[in-house]
Amino acid sequence: MEYVVRGRLNPPDGQGNLGVSLLNMGVERLGFAKAIYEGAKSAGLTVYFVAVNIWDVISKLFTSQDAASGVSGPVGIVVIARQTSELGIIFFIQLLAMISLNLTVLNLIPFPALDGGKIIVVALERLMGRAVPERATIAVNSVGLLLLAIILVLVTIQDVNRFF
Repeated sequence: MEYVVRGRLNPPDGQGNLGVSLLNMGVERLGFAKAIYEGAKSAGLTVYFVAVNIWDVISKLFTSQDAASGVSGPVGIVVIARQTSELGIIFFIQLLAMISLNLTVLNLIPFPALDGGKIIVVALERLMGRAVPERATIAVNSVGLLLLAIILVLVTIQDVNRFF
């Protein structure tokens, strides 16, 4: 990937005088083993950066009012997917992969009703040497699910206000 940066003498209102665009430079042919290695390395870096960005957004939700504006729910995802599909199938597939990766990382957050919360319960059971009472698990997961539903509604309202 190569970055092209050009200054503009008369930028449109609300925009700066510096623009950035991506250039597709072609396809590099690699041997089988090298392609597997480079693909795994690229996938690992992508997972790492997605996790770091998710952590950054979550931490900013508690410290910054602007952080919530960068979060999209189902409505925002549909709007972005439609816009991305107009760029071509490759960009659309990349977006779908990124959404899938984001959901995977989010699901591992140690929050009740998510898989990360279940991992914490299993770890607690191992440490205590006995099972966590089922009523407690159901109660905590119910509260977690309610909080997730509230977040979903709030983000959807934000998306509708932003895009329509």
